[in-house]
Amino acid sequence: MYCLEYCDEPEHGVIYSAERQFDDTFQTEASQKLIGLDRFIYLADMFRIIEDCSHDFLSVDTKPSIQFWKINKFLLNYVNAVYSLKEYVNCYAPPLKKVTEKYYQSEDWYRFICDYRNRIIHQSAIIKDVSPKSGDVFVNLDELIQIQSQVISETKDNHKPNAERFKSVLEGLIASSKVIEGQHFLRMKSIIGNANTEISMMKDEVLEYAYEKGVLPILSWLLSLVYWKDGSEQYVFIVNKETGDCFEPNYAMESFILYMLTSLGHESCVCKKIHKLLEEKGYNYFFERCKSTNDVFTA
Repeated sequence: MYCLEYCDEPEHGVIYSAERQFDDTFQTEASQKLIGLDRFIYLADMFRIIEDCSHDFLSVDTKPSIQFWKINKFLLNYVNAVYSLKEYVNCYAPPLKKVTEKYYQSEDWYRFICDYRNRIIHQSAIIKDVSPKSGDVFVNLDELIQIQSQVISETKDNHKPNAERFKSVLEGLIASSKVIEGQHFLRMKSIIGNANTEISMMKDEVLEYAYEKGVLPILSWLLSLVYWKDGSEQYVFIVNKETGDCFEPNYAMESFILYMLTSLGHESCVCKKIHKLLEEKGYNYFFERCKSTNDVFTA
């Protein structure tokens, strides 16, 4: 049996017992709730990883000397980060395909990056062309089309439509490509910039949807465990005296919120929604930083 205990100061305060108990399934339920918060943290982090990888590629300097290993390292980091996001959202709970699929099916630059990533990984379609003068990094479009034709000839029937679709996309880019010595090239920095615009739009929708469907119920549950005394929130320990297990809902909630503020920023839609929730519940004090919620959200 788990019992609720509380104090007004977790480090040195006097601990009191409350007349509230939980059965032996509580620890399992609490662990599942924390997994849900961790899952959302990783989702937010994946967008942050993509932003960082794109910054590396877009800021690569080709002027002093051409270092193709570094260019392709940044390229691999970026395309793999985008592809990892695609795979992660496809198996996320609650399901996110309702939001993400429209971006993938639009067949614009987000999907292009995913398709191009497969050609890099499976056919070594790496970057070999740069302009030291302008800093442009190029993808040889003719070479990529030729590689895709080879993929189609070797692809099993059930995968052939997707391979043919990407070849058609590539051929459609010829008219807008840059012609150098009779060859057609795509500016990779422009592609990544366009993909980032789409991914940024998707990020806002994905995180807001995942918050409403998954995180909000967990935060509401954690707030329901907080003990109130004389109108003030107390720091709670939910303890099993027999096993020594202890769960701290204030700490779990506040640690998550502080990470979100660092990861997403105070002006993000998710953080604004969290602030509104705390205001509605009257949670005015952060034990984790010993500040009021307004101080935390405006720091």
